[in-house]
Amino acid sequence: MSDSQVEGAASTSGLGSRKRRWTELLAGRVKRQMYSPGTEQKLQESAVHLLRRHLNLNDLLLEVEGAPRKTLCLNQLIDPEACTNLSSSLIGSALRDQASRLGVPVAVLSSRMVASSITQICVSDGEPSHRVLLSAEQRKKLSSLLEVARYLLAHSMFSRFSLCQQLWEVQGSLLLEVVWQLHIQNVVSFQELLESHADTQATVAWLFRNLCLLCEEMEASLYSDIASAMLSDLVQMFVLRGFQKNSDLRRNAEPEQMGQLACVVLQRMLIFALEALAAGMQDGSPQHKVVKCWFGVFCGRTYDRMISTDSPKRFFSHTLTQVLTHKPVLRVSDAVQMQKEWSFAKTHPLLTGLYRRLFTMLSPEELVGHLQEVLETHEVNWRHVLSCVSTLVICLPEAQQLVKDWVARLLARAFENCDLDSMVTAFLVVRQAALEGPSVFPSYADWFQASFGSSRGSHCCSKKTLVFLFKFLSDLVPFEAPRYMQAHILHPPLVPSKYRSLLTDYVTLAKTRLADLKVSLENMGLYEDLSSARDVTEPHSQAHQDVEKAIAVFEHTGRIPSAVMEARFCTAVISYSLCKYSSLSRDTLCGCLSPALVKKFQFIILRLFPEARDPLCPEDTADPPWRPLCRPSADWQQAALCLWKQRTFRELLKEKEFHLTYRDWLRLELEIQPEVDCLSDTERWDFQQWALHEYFLPKPSAAGGCDGDLQVACAVLVDVLIDFRQSSRSYNYSENSDLVLSGCPGNRDIFSRLQEMAAGLEQGPAAPRSCSPPQGHFLFGVFRRRLQALASGWDVAARLQRQRELLVYKWILLGLPPSVVVGRPQAGRPAAPDCTEFFHLVNSELRNFSHGSALTHDLTVHFFRGLLNACSQSGDPSLTADLVLTACQTECPLVLTSALLWWPRLEPELRSRWRRCLQGPLPQELQRLWEAQRFGRSCLLPDTASPAPGPAWLSAAALYFEIQRAGKDRVKSQLERLGCQGEELLVVLFFFSLMGLLSSHLTPHRRPHQAVDTPKALDICAEILGCLEKRRVSWLVLFQLTETGGGLGHVLLRLAPDQYVRLLPFAFYSLLSYSDEDALIGEDAFLHVAVDMYLKLIHLFVAGETSALSTVASRSRERRGQGDPVGLITEARRFLLRSIPRCPKESFSNVAELLATSADWDPDVRAALLSRQQAGPDADLYREPRLF
Repeated sequence: MSDSQVEGAASTSGLGSRKRRWTELLAGRVKRQMYSPGTEQKLQESAVHLLRRHLNLNDLLLEVEGAPRKTLCLNQLIDPEACTNLSSSLIGSALRDQASRLGVPVAVLSSRMVASSITQICVSDGEPSHRVLLSAEQRKKLSSLLEVARYLLAHSMFSRFSLCQQLWEVQGSLLLEVVWQLHIQNVVSFQELLESHADTQATVAWLFRNLCLLCEEMEASLYSDIASAMLSDLVQMFVLRGFQKNSDLRRNAEPEQMGQLACVVLQRMLIFALEALAAGMQDGSPQHKVVKCWFGVFCGRTYDRMISTDSPKRFFSHTLTQVLTHKPVLRVSDAVQMQKEWSFAKTHPLLTGLYRRLFTMLSPEELVGHLQEVLETHEVNWRHVLSCVSTLVICLPEAQQLVKDWVARLLARAFENCDLDSMVTAFLVVRQAALEGPSVFPSYADWFQASFGSSRGSHCCSKKTLVFLFKFLSDLVPFEAPRYMQAHILHPPLVPSKYRSLLTDYVTLAKTRLADLKVSLENMGLYEDLSSARDVTEPHSQAHQDVEKAIAVFEHTGRIPSAVMEARFCTAVISYSLCKYSSLSRDTLCGCLSPALVKKFQFIILRLFPEARDPLCPEDTADPPWRPLCRPSADWQQAALCLWKQRTFRELLKEKEFHLTYRDWLRLELEIQPEVDCLSDTERWDFQQWALHEYFLPKPSAAGGCDGDLQVACAVLVDVLIDFRQSSRSYNYSENSDLVLSGCPGNRDIFSRLQEMAAGLEQGPAAPRSCSPPQGHFLFGVFRRRLQALASGWDVAARLQRQRELLVYKWILLGLPPSVVVGRPQAGRPAAPDCTEFFHLVNSELRNFSHGSALTHDLTVHFFRGLLNACSQSGDPSLTADLVLTACQTECPLVLTSALLWWPRLEPELRSRWRRCLQGPLPQELQRLWEAQRFGRSCLLPDTASPAPGPAWLSAAALYFEIQRAGKDRVKSQLERLGCQGEELLVVLFFFSLMGLLSSHLTPHRRPHQAVDTPKALDICAEILGCLEKRRVSWLVLFQLTETGGGLGHVLLRLAPDQYVRLLPFAFYSLLSYSDEDALIGEDAFLHVAVDMYLKLIHLFVAGETSALSTVASRSRERRGQGDPVGLITEARRFLLRSIPRCPKESFSNVAELLATSADWDPDVRAALLSRQQAGPDADLYREPRLF
């Protein structure tokens, strides 16, 4: 029946019929349909539908109730006033009666009554369209109503679903606090109410409007505590439902709808806030109130009750992603130009406050990782990303290093793949972090220099990476601020000389851009004002600002910062200080000025102004008055010269602490790179020649000079150069590489001056004939003094420090004439040139950083060039060569083995130079090297091997290097062809193979001269060991070598690094499984060697030296335990305990000293030794005890 039909039936039954009541109509319908199946249920459903559609409940109840009675009527129940005066039980009874008369469920009627009452409460205090909170009177009425509702609910007389539907029909009048009260009073939850509405968009719109109103009312309302609780509960529900785990959502399909709705509402509120911020809202405006309040919900207190779930963390991460990706309309070029406006200080406090709250839920590592992930997977809003970076480094100090590491990874990826996105991100992030000041993050100039100013930078990998870098920097030029171009020019990337044009092209472009902007290269503020919107400052005003700020620092600290090093600035500061503080005493003034500042000023004046290098006349030292620094920038040059000539300043320079010493000058000159030097190449050469030979060389040492001693000048230069190279971090080194040093940063011309002065020392007369030993070259004296000052030891730090030092020594040696290595022969007799100092350096230092019993190729070639040079100055070249190389056999054999290793590359130069300059055949000792190399090569050929020249270790070295090149495949058969070659050669060959085995463990990455890896090295050792045992040649002597006595140990121990010698116990027990155990046990020396090697192996393990060995076990199951130190020690112990009872009695005659030592390291081994030593002569030597 339609609504119009029902209304007509209620008023009349037709013509001539009397008016009937509603109950009669219903009764009549029941009678007519009572015999139909399901009639009662259908009738009830129709009544409920009619009741729900009847909007005016009062009119309907008047029809139902008829004439007034003295009993409680239903229309009284919908009056909120009635609910406060009637008991819940009475109201429930009345509702039950009325429902019975209506023929509808009491739960439906109760819900309709409560909904109608709620509507009256909401509109009782005026139009609710702009409010979300109840008045005190409304709150009182609602409390009474909800008490009734809870009673009805408890007695199954209330329908939540029906109430939700009724409330949505009057949502325009529904106040948000009513919904919250229904939730906290357990009448209808938020979730039930929101999910009951079929129109999700309408629900979202209603929630968004009410949340905005709630945020707007928060501060001004008298009931802010209620408003705060409402907002907190709502947000908690949205976060809990919208960001629960996916596994929780799959359990029930119902929460998914609520989760989507919650996410949409939260996202809409965030977008509204971000757009209001972008639009530039005013403080105190309604939008400002909403944004401030909404960002406040990210406070950690809101989520205290949710701490056991991960929902808040997921919500914060999601919110951060939304902020970073909101409206990504800015291009990278926009970000480059505008990022200075996005620093922490210039970002809206509400946005930085949001970031700080979001940071509380995530660790610094998670935050940086999240930033990285968002930038890699989304288009981003660069303003939000970079302001987030600023807030991150400001508010979380522990994140600063994480950001540096992230940038380093970005750079590595950028240069590895020429990835422009990674490059852009790295530069923008660094520049943003640097905007926050040096206390937070290194300056951009420092970062740029650290990243690209040495050969360790990723840009030095190839020409491709260099082109990539300079194209990127060039593309930035039209958009970036002048201070960044200035940093690139003043701290340029290190570029190999053959690619120097890439740098000069960029510098030209950047300088042209600076000229267009009317910014000079020198116009870089020393104290940058990040809050200033200006980017270009006039030179004179910038200097004036810098001086004033430096003076302010002085007034607070009593000193002027020594880092202030601009020429213009030096002039201004010093002058500003004999005017403003002229009343101070001379001693006080000396204490105020920084010596570094005054020295820098002297350096610049002497460097830039040739007229300042001339001696001053008395009339030139007048005291000009102080004039404020407000003239054009060109005047600083005139002011600097005036200050230089001023009498008071000249008097100040006489103080010792203000002397510009030769060492000071070298340090400052080394810092200047020729590419950005304002002096031309010719001007720079003239200045350096004047400074060295006319100024510092003749100057007394008391005044910072060299007392006219050219050798002292060279020694100081070398010392300063080494310090500079150490600080510049311009070396490339790893534990798995040879000595390698990259190109020199800074002023390379200074090294040229060293070469010139060293050549000047060489041009003196030949050393006179004398019985006194030569004094040696000054260079080795500098090396020796510095090495003695270094920490000794074999820990990683000491080794790295020593190797860094030796890298620089090697670089200097290779840059100086070869005659430094091999001195000139003494005049008047064919004596050997003096190589003592070089031999000592090789034996004591370079040997310990060699690999494969050889020096590097460049150092080997340098020595032999020096030898040829010495021969060319000798009356008997062949004799000179023979004397030097014969001395090498006993004093520095590593030089000869190095020659054998590099002979294929060394021989052509030796022969051509000897024929061209000295004529005749090669000297006997050079011929010996050739014969040894021919012998080694012939041993691996099918023909008969050539005879081995002496000494045996030389031929053995040549043979081993050939075996290394050939690998394992051709070793066994060729070793058998050695025939009658001496036993000593095989023993030494085994020694070299042991060194190769240890080298493969310590440096598993192959080099050009190391063609075998660890398994092959082990196989080579095993083959040589088998050959030795087959010929019954004892090899145990190799593990008893000593330097005393001048025997084989004297040579072999000088062919191996000390670390390798100490690790011989590792090699010994690695190879035992390849030996004939019975034959070994029968040797008298075996027991002493085996116990000694075992105790030393334990000592190495305890000292941590075995940690440097690579693990073979992880790569070869069949050799498990041989590369693992712990496994090797275990196997060695078992071997000893198994072998000791089998050793002959004679073996124990020389193990007495080991018994005391073994007690400290292994009592079981000591007990076994004592037991076997004390056993009677008839004891069963071959009985194997059950030890395990």
